[in-house]
Amino acid sequence: MVAVDKLDFIIKQNEKNKLSHAFLIETNNLSMCLDDVKEIIKIINKGSNENIDKLIESNSLPSLCIIEPEGMSIKKNQMEELENKFSTKPIYSKYNNYVIYNADKMNESASNAILKFLEEPEDNIIGFFIVNNKENLLPTIRSRCEIVHVDYQENIEDDREMLEIIDEYLNEIENGNNYLVNKEIILSKYTERVDIEKIFNTIFYYYLFIY
Repeated sequence: MVAVDKLDFIIKQNEKNKLSHAFLIETNNLSMCLDDVKEIIKIINKGSNENIDKLIESNSLPSLCIIEPEGMSIKKNQMEELENKFSTKPIYSKYNNYVIYNADKMNESASNAILKFLEEPEDNIIGFFIVNNKENLLPTIRSRCEIVHVDYQENIEDDREMLEIIDEYLNEIENGNNYLVNKEIILSKYTERVDIEKIFNTIFYYYLFIY
């Protein structure tokens, strides 16, 4: 399940008719972020077409362009195709939307080409740049986007034992016991660093947002 609430401020911008023309989203999970961005695009275009959700899910909405690396990079010709495609106003939706997935893979000529969208923004075009590291983008691109950072927790819903341990751990905290550094519940069962980091990161997330 995607977590649109991580980007719900974009929805609030939309409700106030104050959407930025471009969002630069730095994330630790590109594919999950792309799913969330698609949900956002459905919401901001809601009401413009009764089939908008199906068109987006099937990647058949003419006014949505998702650009990914061709081989090792995103190339200038892909940006030129985007510019040609969005030279007219959208028919099937409120906005022309483009998503540049793995945007930090744009080569220099592609990066310079996309600046046209950013330097001369049009009201009916909204873009999303999805990256692992925003510092790999040109400063001129970063400065023209609203920058967002979104972290996703690793899904452990299928790990029943770990979920039971987390529940026990949080119950002890709620009861006033000092289990912040605990050998009995955590370290007696997990010895690998990756597992320990995973469970403590998830405990922190559950404690803040769910428990």
